[in-house]
Amino acid sequence: MKPAEFAGADVYAAVEPDPRSSVQIERDFRRLLNGGRRLATSGSAASAPEALLSGGFSPKSKLSLFGTDIYLTRPRQNPDLRFFVAYVAPKQQPSKVFARIFYKDISLIWRCASHLFLEGEEMWIGKGDVRIDQRDGYAYTESVESTTDLPFEIQTAIELLNRAKNVRQEVAVLEQILHRASRNRIRAFAEFTAPRTQAKRAGQVIAKGKKVVRFRKFDDPSSLEVLPGYEPDWDNGLVETYAHPSRLYGGTVTRYRFLSVNREIQHLLFLAPRHAWMIPPHALSTRISSFGVRVVDVNFDEEAYVPGFEYHFEEEGVLHSQIPEGYVGELSEIDDSRADASAWLNQIPLLRELRERYG
Repeated sequence: MKPAEFAGADVYAAVEPDPRSSVQIERDFRRLLNGGRRLATSGSAASAPEALLSGGFSPKSKLSLFGTDIYLTRPRQNPDLRFFVAYVAPKQQPSKVFARIFYKDISLIWRCASHLFLEGEEMWIGKGDVRIDQRDGYAYTESVESTTDLPFEIQTAIELLNRAKNVRQEVAVLEQILHRASRNRIRAFAEFTAPRTQAKRAGQVIAKGKKVVRFRKFDDPSSLEVLPGYEPDWDNGLVETYAHPSRLYGGTVTRYRFLSVNREIQHLLFLAPRHAWMIPPHALSTRISSFGVRVVDVNFDEEAYVPGFEYHFEEEGVLHSQIPEGYVGELSEIDDSRADASAWLNQIPLLRELRERYG
Protein backbone atom coordinates (compact mmCIF):
# COMPACT_ATOMS: atom_id res chain seq x y z
CA MET A 1 0.00 0.00 0.00
CA LYS A 2 1.35 3.43 -0.94
CA PRO A 3 -0.87 6.34 0.07
CA ALA A 4 0.05 9.69 -1.36
CA GLU A 5 1.88 10.75 1.77
CA PHE A 6 4.47 7.99 1.26
CA ALA A 7 5.99 9.30 -1.97
CA GLY A 8 8.83 11.65 -2.82
CA ALA A 9 12.52 12.19 -2.10
CA ASP A 10 11.78 14.83 0.52
CA VAL A 11 10.41 12.05 2.73
CA TYR A 12 13.87 10.68 3.50
CA ALA A 13 16.17 13.69 3.12
CA ALA A 14 18.23 14.37 6.26
CA VAL A 15 17.18 17.50 8.14
CA GLU A 16 19.72 20.15 9.07
CA PRO A 17 19.35 22.49 12.05
CA ASP A 18 18.06 25.97 11.30
CA PRO A 19 21.23 28.06 10.68
CA ARG A 20 19.99 31.14 12.55
CA SER A 21 21.38 32.18 15.93
CA SER A 22 19.86 31.02 19.22
CA VAL A 23 18.57 34.56 19.81
CA GLN A 24 16.75 34.52 16.48
CA ILE A 25 15.35 31.05 17.16
CA GLU A 26 13.99 32.13 20.52
CA ARG A 27 12.37 35.22 18.98
CA ASP A 28 10.82 33.03 16.29
CA PHE A 29 9.36 30.75 18.95
CA ARG A 30 7.92 33.61 20.99
CA ARG A 31 6.34 35.04 17.83
CA LEU A 32 4.70 31.65 17.35
CA LEU A 33 3.16 31.86 20.82
CA ASN A 34 2.21 35.52 20.44
CA GLY A 35 0.52 34.64 17.16
CA GLY A 36 -2.01 32.40 18.87
CA ARG A 37 -0.35 29.03 19.45
CA ARG A 38 -0.88 27.82 23.02
CA LEU A 39 1.95 26.06 24.87
CA ALA A 40 0.79 22.74 26.36
CA THR A 41 2.39 20.16 28.62
CA SER A 42 1.12 16.97 30.26
CA GLY A 43 3.10 17.32 33.50
CA SER A 44 2.95 19.43 36.64
CA ALA A 45 3.55 22.63 34.62
CA ALA A 46 0.25 22.15 32.74
CA SER A 47 -1.44 25.07 34.52
CA ALA A 48 1.38 27.51 33.68
CA PRO A 49 3.56 26.02 30.94
CA GLU A 50 5.11 29.40 30.01
CA ALA A 51 7.10 29.13 33.25
CA LEU A 52 9.34 26.67 31.41
CA LEU A 53 10.61 29.52 29.24
CA SER A 54 11.42 31.82 32.15
CA GLY A 55 12.90 28.86 34.06
CA GLY A 56 15.80 28.35 31.68
CA PHE A 57 14.15 26.18 29.07
CA SER A 58 13.80 28.55 26.15
CA PRO A 59 14.58 27.02 22.74
CA LYS A 60 17.96 27.59 21.10
CA SER A 61 17.69 25.43 17.96
CA LYS A 62 15.02 24.53 15.42
CA LEU A 63 14.32 21.60 13.10
CA SER A 64 11.53 21.32 10.54
CA LEU A 65 10.15 18.06 9.17
CA PHE A 66 7.05 17.51 6.99
CA GLY A 67 5.51 20.81 8.05
CA THR A 68 6.12 20.23 11.76
CA ASP A 69 8.47 22.62 13.54
CA ILE A 70 10.52 21.33 16.47
CA TYR A 71 12.31 23.75 18.81
CA LEU A 72 15.02 22.42 21.12
CA THR A 73 16.70 23.76 24.23
CA ARG A 74 20.34 23.12 24.91
CA PRO A 75 20.97 19.50 26.02
CA ARG A 76 20.55 18.53 29.66
CA GLN A 77 21.78 15.61 31.73
CA ASN A 78 20.62 13.71 34.80
CA PRO A 79 21.98 10.46 36.32
CA ASP A 80 19.94 8.40 33.85
CA LEU A 81 19.37 10.48 30.73
CA ARG A 82 20.90 12.83 28.19
CA PHE A 83 17.94 14.83 26.91
CA PHE A 84 16.52 17.99 25.36
CA VAL A 85 13.34 19.83 26.20
CA ALA A 86 11.56 19.97 22.84
CA TYR A 87 8.65 22.11 21.72
CA VAL A 88 6.70 20.40 18.92
CA ALA A 89 4.38 22.46 16.71
CA PRO A 90 2.61 19.79 14.62
CA LYS A 91 1.04 20.63 11.30
CA GLN A 92 -2.15 18.76 12.25
CA GLN A 93 -2.72 20.82 15.42
CA PRO A 94 -2.10 24.47 14.45
CA SER A 95 -3.43 25.91 17.72
CA LYS A 96 -0.88 24.30 20.06
CA VAL A 97 2.80 23.78 20.78
CA PHE A 98 3.60 20.73 22.91
CA ALA A 99 6.47 20.53 25.41
CA ARG A 100 8.15 17.11 25.19
CA ILE A 101 11.32 15.31 26.30
CA PHE A 102 13.69 13.97 23.63
CA TYR A 103 16.26 11.57 25.12
CA LYS A 104 19.05 9.28 24.00
CA ASP A 105 18.66 5.52 24.34
CA ILE A 106 21.45 2.99 24.93
CA SER A 107 21.10 1.95 21.27
CA LEU A 108 22.19 5.56 20.44
CA ILE A 109 18.80 6.40 18.94
CA TRP A 110 16.96 9.54 20.04
CA ARG A 111 13.44 9.03 21.37
CA CYS A 112 10.50 11.02 22.73
CA ALA A 113 9.41 10.00 26.23
CA SER A 114 5.70 9.16 26.35
CA HIS A 115 5.12 9.37 30.13
CA LEU A 116 6.89 9.00 33.48
CA PHE A 117 6.90 6.98 36.67
CA LEU A 118 8.72 8.78 39.49
CA GLU A 119 8.93 7.77 43.14
CA GLY A 120 11.81 8.94 45.29
CA GLU A 121 15.00 8.13 43.41
CA GLU A 122 13.25 5.54 41.23
CA MET A 123 12.42 6.75 37.73
CA TRP A 124 11.07 4.99 34.66
CA ILE A 125 10.56 6.68 31.30
CA GLY A 126 7.47 5.56 29.38
CA LYS A 127 8.27 3.92 26.06
CA GLY A 128 5.15 4.39 24.00
CA ASP A 129 2.56 1.91 22.83
CA VAL A 130 2.34 -1.73 23.87
CA ARG A 131 1.51 -5.12 22.50
CA ILE A 132 -0.15 -8.08 24.26
CA ASP A 133 1.65 -11.42 23.88
CA GLN A 134 0.03 -14.72 24.80
CA ARG A 135 2.55 -17.17 26.28
CA ASP A 136 1.94 -20.32 28.33
CA GLY A 137 -1.66 -19.35 28.92
CA TYR A 138 -0.83 -15.87 30.20
CA ALA A 139 -1.16 -12.43 28.63
CA TYR A 140 1.96 -10.28 28.82
CA THR A 141 1.93 -6.53 28.18
CA GLU A 142 5.19 -5.30 26.70
CA SER A 143 6.33 -1.86 25.57
CA VAL A 144 6.98 -1.43 21.86
CA GLU A 145 9.87 0.94 22.46
CA SER A 146 10.37 1.72 18.78
CA THR A 147 7.07 3.64 18.76
CA THR A 148 8.95 6.42 20.59
CA ASP A 149 11.90 6.51 18.13
CA LEU A 150 12.18 9.93 16.53
CA PRO A 151 12.25 10.02 12.70
CA PHE A 152 15.54 8.89 11.18
CA GLU A 153 15.58 12.11 9.16
CA ILE A 154 16.27 14.23 12.28
CA GLN A 155 18.55 11.85 14.19
CA THR A 156 21.82 13.27 12.85
CA ALA A 157 20.71 16.85 13.46
CA ILE A 158 19.90 16.09 17.10
CA GLU A 159 23.22 14.32 17.52
CA LEU A 160 25.01 17.40 16.19
CA LEU A 161 23.11 19.64 18.63
CA ASN A 162 24.07 17.25 21.42
CA ARG A 163 27.73 18.22 21.00
CA ALA A 164 27.74 20.75 23.79
CA LYS A 165 30.18 21.57 26.58
CA ASN A 166 29.24 22.19 30.20
CA VAL A 167 25.90 20.41 29.95
CA ARG A 168 23.65 21.45 32.84
CA GLN A 169 22.33 18.82 35.26
CA GLU A 170 18.53 18.74 35.48
CA VAL A 171 15.88 16.42 36.92
CA ALA A 172 12.78 18.40 37.94
CA VAL A 173 11.79 19.39 34.41
CA LEU A 174 10.90 15.79 33.55
CA GLU A 175 8.05 15.87 36.02
CA GLN A 176 6.99 19.31 34.80
CA ILE A 177 6.57 18.07 31.22
CA LEU A 178 5.74 14.35 31.28
CA HIS A 179 2.42 12.74 32.15
CA ARG A 180 2.92 11.17 35.59
CA ALA A 181 1.80 7.54 35.75
CA SER A 182 1.38 4.85 38.39
CA ARG A 183 4.06 2.19 38.85
CA ASN A 184 2.21 -0.42 36.80
CA ARG A 185 1.31 1.90 33.91
CA ILE A 186 3.31 0.64 30.92
CA ARG A 187 1.15 1.79 28.03
CA ALA A 188 1.27 5.45 27.01
CA PHE A 189 -1.78 7.64 27.43
CA ALA A 190 -4.30 8.38 24.67
CA GLU A 191 -2.53 11.56 23.55
CA PHE A 192 0.29 9.28 22.33
CA THR A 193 -1.68 6.22 21.16
CA ALA A 194 -4.74 7.84 19.54
CA PRO A 195 -2.98 9.10 16.35
CA ARG A 196 -1.52 5.62 15.84
CA THR A 197 -4.95 4.03 16.21
CA GLN A 198 -6.42 6.51 13.73
CA ALA A 199 -3.70 5.71 11.17
CA LYS A 200 -4.42 1.98 11.43
CA ARG A 201 -8.15 2.51 11.03
CA ALA A 202 -7.44 4.59 7.92
CA GLY A 203 -5.55 1.65 6.42
CA GLN A 204 -2.08 3.15 6.83
CA VAL A 205 -0.34 -0.15 7.53
CA ILE A 206 2.95 -1.39 6.11
CA ALA A 207 2.85 -4.80 4.37
CA LYS A 208 -0.75 -5.33 5.54
CA GLY A 209 0.56 -5.71 9.08
CA LYS A 210 2.84 -8.65 8.29
CA LYS A 211 6.19 -8.88 10.00
CA VAL A 212 8.68 -7.31 7.63
CA VAL A 213 11.67 -8.68 9.57
CA ARG A 214 11.32 -12.01 11.35
CA PHE A 215 13.15 -15.17 12.46
CA ARG A 216 12.28 -18.51 10.94
CA LYS A 217 13.53 -20.05 14.22
CA PHE A 218 13.05 -17.90 17.29
CA ASP A 219 16.32 -18.90 18.99
CA ASP A 220 18.52 -18.79 15.86
CA PRO A 221 19.80 -15.31 14.86
CA SER A 222 21.11 -16.64 11.54
CA SER A 223 17.52 -17.47 10.52
CA LEU A 224 16.51 -13.81 10.24
CA GLU A 225 14.72 -13.02 6.99
CA VAL A 226 13.20 -9.92 5.41
CA LEU A 227 9.94 -9.85 3.49
CA PRO A 228 10.84 -9.56 -0.23
CA GLY A 229 11.05 -5.93 -1.33
CA TYR A 230 11.56 -4.63 2.21
CA GLU A 231 15.25 -5.51 2.51
CA PRO A 232 17.83 -2.68 2.43
CA ASP A 233 18.77 -1.61 -1.09
CA TRP A 234 22.49 -2.15 -0.53
CA ASP A 235 23.52 -0.96 -3.99
CA ASN A 236 21.33 2.10 -4.60
CA GLY A 237 19.52 2.87 -1.35
CA LEU A 238 22.16 4.46 0.89
CA VAL A 239 20.87 7.95 1.70
CA GLU A 240 22.91 8.98 4.73
CA THR A 241 26.01 8.15 6.77
CA TYR A 242 27.17 9.84 9.93
CA ALA A 243 30.11 9.05 12.22
CA HIS A 244 30.50 10.14 15.84
CA PRO A 245 32.46 9.04 18.92
CA SER A 246 30.96 6.82 21.62
CA ARG A 247 32.58 6.08 24.95
CA LEU A 248 30.26 3.12 25.57
CA TYR A 249 31.17 1.51 22.25
CA GLY A 250 34.89 2.25 22.46
CA GLY A 251 35.47 4.53 19.48
CA THR A 252 33.77 5.82 16.35
CA VAL A 253 30.25 4.66 15.55
CA THR A 254 29.05 5.07 11.96
CA ARG A 255 25.36 5.14 11.11
CA TYR A 256 24.14 3.91 7.71
CA ARG A 257 20.60 4.72 6.57
CA PHE A 258 19.18 2.72 3.64
CA LEU A 259 15.91 2.81 1.77
CA SER A 260 14.24 -0.52 1.18
CA VAL A 261 14.18 -1.96 -2.33
CA ASN A 262 10.48 -1.10 -2.69
CA ARG A 263 10.94 2.37 -1.11
CA GLU A 264 8.24 1.79 1.52
CA ILE A 265 10.49 1.67 4.60
CA GLN A 266 14.00 2.66 5.65
CA HIS A 267 16.65 0.88 7.73
CA LEU A 268 19.22 2.32 10.15
CA LEU A 269 22.30 0.23 10.95
CA PHE A 270 25.22 1.03 13.26
CA LEU A 271 28.83 -0.11 12.98
CA ALA A 272 31.33 0.34 15.83
CA PRO A 273 34.86 -1.07 16.33
CA ARG A 274 33.56 -4.27 17.96
CA HIS A 275 29.80 -4.09 17.50
CA ALA A 276 27.12 -3.89 14.83
CA TRP A 277 23.40 -3.49 15.49
CA MET A 278 20.19 -2.18 13.92
CA ILE A 279 17.35 0.14 14.82
CA PRO A 280 13.78 -0.97 14.01
CA PRO A 281 12.82 0.22 10.51
CA HIS A 282 10.67 3.28 9.82
CA ALA A 283 7.86 3.72 7.35
CA LEU A 284 8.44 6.33 4.67
CA SER A 285 5.44 8.29 5.91
CA THR A 286 5.09 11.99 6.58
CA ARG A 287 2.57 12.27 9.41
CA ILE A 288 4.23 13.34 12.67
CA SER A 289 2.34 13.38 15.97
CA SER A 290 2.60 15.98 18.73
CA PHE A 291 5.35 13.77 20.21
CA GLY A 292 7.48 14.27 17.11
CA VAL A 293 7.22 10.58 16.11
CA ARG A 294 5.70 8.80 13.13
CA VAL A 295 2.22 7.35 13.62
CA VAL A 296 2.73 4.60 11.02
CA ASP A 297 5.20 1.93 12.09
CA VAL A 298 6.53 -1.39 10.89
CA ASN A 299 5.88 -4.87 12.32
CA PHE A 300 8.99 -6.96 13.11
CA ASP A 301 10.55 -9.40 15.58
CA GLU A 302 11.93 -7.31 18.46
CA GLU A 303 14.91 -9.62 19.02
CA ALA A 304 16.41 -8.55 15.70
CA TYR A 305 17.04 -5.12 17.19
CA VAL A 306 19.08 -5.80 20.32
CA PRO A 307 21.69 -3.02 20.71
CA GLY A 308 25.41 -3.79 20.97
CA PHE A 309 25.19 -3.52 24.75
CA GLU A 310 21.88 -4.42 26.37
CA TYR A 311 20.47 -4.64 29.88
CA HIS A 312 21.62 -7.70 31.85
CA PHE A 313 21.77 -7.39 35.63
CA GLU A 314 20.56 -8.95 38.85
CA GLU A 315 18.44 -7.03 41.35
CA GLU A 316 17.24 -8.46 44.65
CA GLY A 317 18.00 -11.96 43.41
CA VAL A 318 16.07 -11.53 40.15
CA LEU A 319 17.85 -11.55 36.79
CA HIS A 320 16.76 -8.85 34.34
CA SER A 321 18.04 -9.48 30.83
CA GLN A 322 17.07 -8.34 27.35
CA ILE A 323 19.69 -10.47 25.60
CA PRO A 324 18.52 -13.85 24.24
CA GLU A 325 19.46 -16.71 26.53
CA GLY A 326 22.81 -18.30 25.74
CA TYR A 327 24.20 -15.22 23.95
CA VAL A 328 25.22 -13.01 26.88
CA GLY A 329 28.78 -11.65 26.66
CA GLU A 330 31.01 -9.69 29.03
CA LEU A 331 29.66 -6.81 31.06
CA SER A 332 30.40 -3.31 29.80
CA GLU A 333 33.37 -1.60 31.42
CA ILE A 334 31.40 1.64 31.32
CA ASP A 335 28.10 0.35 32.72
CA ASP A 336 27.95 -2.99 34.57
CA SER A 337 24.16 -3.19 34.14
CA ARG A 338 24.69 -3.92 30.45
CA ALA A 339 26.35 -6.84 28.70
CA ASP A 340 27.79 -7.44 25.25
CA ALA A 341 25.22 -8.87 22.82
CA SER A 342 27.65 -9.47 19.94
CA ALA A 343 27.35 -13.27 20.11
CA TRP A 344 23.72 -12.84 18.99
CA LEU A 345 24.16 -9.88 16.66
CA ASN A 346 27.16 -11.23 14.74
CA GLN A 347 25.01 -14.05 13.31
CA ILE A 348 22.27 -11.79 11.93
CA PRO A 349 22.51 -11.81 8.11
CA LEU A 350 21.80 -8.07 7.66
CA LEU A 351 24.60 -7.17 10.06
CA ARG A 352 26.99 -9.62 8.42
CA GLU A 353 26.23 -7.94 5.09
CA LEU A 354 26.91 -4.52 6.66
CA ARG A 355 30.31 -5.68 7.94
CA GLU A 356 31.26 -7.22 4.62
CA ARG A 357 30.50 -3.99 2.79
CA TYR A 358 31.69 -1.38 5.30
CA GLY A 359 33.56 -3.09 8.14
